[in-house]
Amino acid sequence: MEEFVKYTNFTIGIISLVILVIIQSSTTKKELSKKILSTYFFLFAIFWIFSFLYFNGFILRESTALITWSLNLVYYPLLFLYLISLTQPKFKIRVFHALYFVPFLIFALIFSYYFLIFQLKGIYNYDINSEIRSNFINEISTFHKYSLYVNLIQFFLYVALMLIVLRKHKGNINEIFSYEKNISLRWFKYFLIFLLIFWLFDNYYDHFISTYENSSFLLLIIRFVLNLLHVLFLGVFGLKQSSIFSKEHVEAIEKYGSDFYEESIDLFDFIKDPSKNKNFKAQTIDKAYSALTYEQKLSLMNRIDNLMLEKKIFLDPQLSIYTLANELFTNIKYISVSINEVKKMNFNTYVNSYRIEEVKYLLIHNKEMGIPEIIEKCGFYSRSAFNQFFKKELGVTPSEYRKQNQIQD
Repeated sequence: MEEFVKYTNFTIGIISLVILVIIQSSTTKKELSKKILSTYFFLFAIFWIFSFLYFNGFILRESTALITWSLNLVYYPLLFLYLISLTQPKFKIRVFHALYFVPFLIFALIFSYYFLIFQLKGIYNYDINSEIRSNFINEISTFHKYSLYVNLIQFFLYVALMLIVLRKHKGNINEIFSYEKNISLRWFKYFLIFLLIFWLFDNYYDHFISTYENSSFLLLIIRFVLNLLHVLFLGVFGLKQSSIFSKEHVEAIEKYGSDFYEESIDLFDFIKDPSKNKNFKAQTIDKAYSALTYEQKLSLMNRIDNLMLEKKIFLDPQLSIYTLANELFTNIKYISVSINEVKKMNFNTYVNSYRIEEVKYLLIHNKEMGIPEIIEKCGFYSRSAFNQFFKKELGVTPSEYRKQNQIQD
C-alpha cells in the first residue's frame, strides 16, 4: 500500500512540474492567467513531492505539516483568481487579493510554530509511540481538522463565486463577441463539476478512511486517478486557453467608455450581499439604456448597419463589439443597447445574421464553392456553430438550402 502511495504521489508531483515547465516555455507565459496557473502547478507539485519524500523517510510528517496541510488552503483562491484573470480584460492583482490567502497564512503560522517546537524541543528523538510525541501529533491533528473545516467553507464559497463568474461571462460574450470558440470557458465549468466529484471523494477519504492502512487498494487507485485527472484536465485546457481579450479590446475599453466586465466579482462583496450578483446584464447596461434616447439609438444603429454593408467587417471571424467601437468612435455599451433595442438581438446574433445572408448568396450564386469554404469565407469561426445557427434561422441545412434553390432556378 505504502509503496503504491509513495510512487503515485511522486508521479503526480512530476507531472505537475512538467506542466509548469511547459507553461513557462510557452509564448504566452507573460499573460497574468498563465502566471497564476504556473503558481498553482508549482504549489501542487511541492505538495506531492514532499509527500513522496515523507514516505521515503527523508523528512518526518510533523516537520512537513506546514506544506502538506496549509497548502490545501491556497488552491481554491488561486483557481478563482485564474478564472477572473481570464474573464476580465483589465484585471490586475491588487493588494487586497492577499486577503484571499489569510486562512493559509494563519494555518501556515500555526504549523510553523509546531515545527519550531518539534525541532527545538527535540521531539523527533522520542519514540513514535511515546506520550510526549503522541500528544504533540494529536495537537497538530486537531489543527489539521480545523484546516479541513476551513477548506470546506472555501470550497463552497469559491465554487459558488466561480459559477457566478462563468454565468456572467456566458451572458456577456454574446453581447461582445461574434464567436464563442476558445472564449466560452465551457471547459472550466466541466472542471468545476469534476472538482466537486474530486472534493466529495477527498473528504470521504479524509473523514472515514483517514489512513492508508485502513484503505483498500481500489480506493487508492481511485484517489490516484482523480488526482491525475485533476492535473491533466487543468493542465491541458489551461495550456490551450489563450487570452480572451486582446490588446485592441483593452484599448477600446479605455478609449470608448466602460466595459461589460466593469462590475468585478469580489469574495467579500459576495459574502456581504450575495444578491448583488444576480442580474449582471441589467446592472452593466441600465445606465447606457437611460443615457440614449430611442432616436439616438436608431441613428447609431443606422451607422452600424452602414458599416456592416460598406466594409463587410462581419467577414472577420474574430469580430467583436470593441472593433465597432474603434470604427465608430463611440461607447461600447451604446452600441450594444442600440442593437438590443432596435434590432431586438444581441451582438452575436446580429453579426451572424449578416454572415448568414452572405452564405445564402454564395450558396446560390457560387455553386462551385464548397460549403466548408463558404463557411470560412463568411466569417464563421467553427462549422458546428454555423450549422447550428443556419438550421435555427432557416430550418434546413446548407446543402438542403442550396438544393432547394437550384431546383427553383
